[in-house]
Amino acid sequence: MLKFIKGNSKLIIRLFLNQIGMTVFGLMISMTTAAIETARNEGEPVGAGNHVWLFWASVFAVLFYLFICYAALFDEGQRDKIRVEAGRVPYKPAKGFFIALCASAPNFILALLVVITGFFGRESSSFAFAWAGGASGVLKLIALLFQGMYWGIMLQLSRVEVIAAIPPYWYVLITLPLLATGFLGYFAGLKDRSLKNAIKKAFTPVQSTKSTKEKRQ
Repeated sequence: MLKFIKGNSKLIIRLFLNQIGMTVFGLMISMTTAAIETARNEGEPVGAGNHVWLFWASVFAVLFYLFICYAALFDEGQRDKIRVEAGRVPYKPAKGFFIALCASAPNFILALLVVITGFFGRESSSFAFAWAGGASGVLKLIALLFQGMYWGIMLQLSRVEVIAAIPPYWYVLITLPLLATGFLGYFAGLKDRSLKNAIKKAFTPVQSTKSTKEKRQ
């Protein structure tokens, strides 16, 4: 595993830096949208489940982030395609998944800690500890600093008003899109099947062999 991380360290770091950059971008547009929503509501709290603008701003930030990561892993897949065909490296279609997994390691660690402290911090739990509830809130804020682009989605779909009230399982769910994107992006590059060509092919009418021959004549 260490050999894999060392061999792909540049791309792993690149994905992690992409996440940090998109977190800043996501937080900026989310906070701006949240301020607009509050202003439209005449300064009153918007209320749980009513962050529609914030939700769509968050969706845009997430899609932009995943597109950037997809493009990086697609390029890596295309480079490896040449190496695989030349017999220089083995065929590993899941390589993009593991690269994304390594880049997401801090997210998984934070998600695990949020789930554990959230469980022990529940008032309804017989194992509740006073420190766990506070620790869960702090860890959620830290996790949000790593994945701020998901803020609006979590608030809207959870039907809560504050970050501390977001259910812990959300911090596990938001780690999954990058893993799927990592696998799909690298695999598409390895097979030389770009998203652009797939869309173009889907909207291009299929010509019959007979029509093609007639045009040539």
